[in-house]
Amino acid sequence: MKKIFNTLICAILIVVLCLLAAKIINMHNNPRYLNDGYEEYYRKEVKDDKISELTEKDNTKDNLENSNNTSSKIAENVQNNTITKKNENKSKTNNNIKSEEIKTVTDDKKQETVVSYDKNASSKENNNIDTVNKEEPKVCSANEELDKETNTCVCKVGYEKDSNGTCVKKETPVVTKNNLVSYNGWLKIKDNTLVNERNEKIQLKGMSTHGLQWYGEYANEETIKDLKEMGSNLIRIAMYTEENGYISNRNIKEKVAKIVEIAKKEDMYVIIDWHILSDGDPLIHKEEAKEFFREMSLKYKDYPNVIYEICNEPNGNVTWENNIKPYAEEVIKVIRENSKKSIIIVGTPTWSQEVDKPANNKINDELVMYALHFYSGTHTEWLRERAKEALKEIPIFVSEWGVSDASGNGGVYKEETLKWLKFMKENNISWANWSLSNKNESSAMLITGAPSNKISEEYLSESGIIVRDALKN
Repeated sequence: MKKIFNTLICAILIVVLCLLAAKIINMHNNPRYLNDGYEEYYRKEVKDDKISELTEKDNTKDNLENSNNTSSKIAENVQNNTITKKNENKSKTNNNIKSEEIKTVTDDKKQETVVSYDKNASSKENNNIDTVNKEEPKVCSANEELDKETNTCVCKVGYEKDSNGTCVKKETPVVTKNNLVSYNGWLKIKDNTLVNERNEKIQLKGMSTHGLQWYGEYANEETIKDLKEMGSNLIRIAMYTEENGYISNRNIKEKVAKIVEIAKKEDMYVIIDWHILSDGDPLIHKEEAKEFFREMSLKYKDYPNVIYEICNEPNGNVTWENNIKPYAEEVIKVIRENSKKSIIIVGTPTWSQEVDKPANNKINDELVMYALHFYSGTHTEWLRERAKEALKEIPIFVSEWGVSDASGNGGVYKEETLKWLKFMKENNISWANWSLSNKNESSAMLITGAPSNKISEEYLSESGIIVRDALKN
């Protein structure tokens, strides 16, 4: 028994000794007992373990951000270094960088380098960069402005260069009020009367030529200028269609063009008259009329002085509803394709006396006027009363009148003529007198044998004297 007990004690001691030996070996490898820096080591190891554990999921994001930030800063530094080198080579004034401070920042996660520049120096550097890349803008005077495309100074609107190259204010010509085109411009219709661009009433007064194929030579620059000096602001061109007129002689329109240009030069209004007479129905030559007015309206679309009269005196078995209005609507449409602002005169039935007919059936155009023709020896108070009533509905233009009877001859009816002149003045009705010729008839302005290049007192007929006084008044 004693032998067994001793054996057990020995076994226990052997086990204890083995445990002590293992402990000693473990202590030898443990810095807690062998290294005084254990506490610092231990804390670092624990902290690194926690950091690694907490940031494991964000490593990819942080790496991308750090990569982008690093790339951006590298690009910025490269750009700044490049700009600095350019400025050092091109200008000695780019010494604006006052300080450069390099600071190293270290934390538990990363290490980076920050370069700090003085703000004022950076701003000045940018200005210097602009100067290098852009041409210095010119300094313009008070009357000039800079053309950015060419970097040159040009005159402002309303200014022009004088002989010395200096921009000075343009001189606007002062147009005093008168009865000519330069002041009145494009004409309009307001309250059934003719007005100018300023909406002021205007009365056109002047002469009508006789047939161009017979007395065209009297419509020339000298005679038209003489008429203007008398007070005329209008010339009417009577271009007959038949009777050796336009239909058989198309070249007659060249004479029309010459008179239009003379009128323009003299600052006067002009009527281009499609002068039907023996061909009383305007529909007879409707297609020729459309062709003619298409050409004229295109040629003179920018002439504020040109007025179109599209059928002088419809007559015979012709009515407003069946003949004149349908014709007029087609021709007006052609004119309006080119000339939107021109006044157009439309003849009325019975040699342009029945102005009451269109008064009840107007053409749909705001710039259309209706022709009234009278001869003092034939047309008296009864026609004035008709015209007075028609004026309530339509604008009237007396595009032809004479001091004689309707034949153009048979005496001078001065008293009745003065009544008509008064009526036209009171109602602001424009007119053209028949005729600028030396024909041996009482309605001619000039006596027989009068020259074609001058209108003077000694050559005026009795009709011419009455008209001269009317023009001056």
